[in-house]
Amino acid sequence: MNLNFLIQRLTGRNADYLVQRMVGRATCRLDAGSVLGVSARIRNICGDTDKIAIGAQSQILGELMTFAHGGEIRIGEWCFVGEGTRIWSAASIEIGKPGSDLSFSEYLRQSDPSDRGGRAACAGP
Repeated sequence: MNLNFLIQRLTGRNADYLVQRMVGRATCRLDAGSVLGVSARIRNICGDTDKIAIGAQSQILGELMTFAHGGEIRIGEWCFVGEGTRIWSAASIEIGKPGSDLSFSEYLRQSDPSDRGGRAACAGP
């Protein structure tokens, strides 16, 4: 049993998320019922917690990151971001809409719309 798993079981929170909050770093805004899994990583380098928002009942197992010069990530309600998924934003990314069901699984990368016309690109191992 690893420490991350133990912290998740005892507190119901992601260990990385708790450490980031304890040292005063920006993380994300979690709506009611949203979950950060053990493997989830939030890297909010731009320093504004409101720049990464996760909608109600969504589950995050992958990585969400904004860059220092800007970036914004909005995950809608009832969305799933699987383990191994990396969503990095230098401008703005919105996934799902309120009330939508959407899932990203392993090896899917979402880039800013300006990079690839707003399409998600699949990349294998």
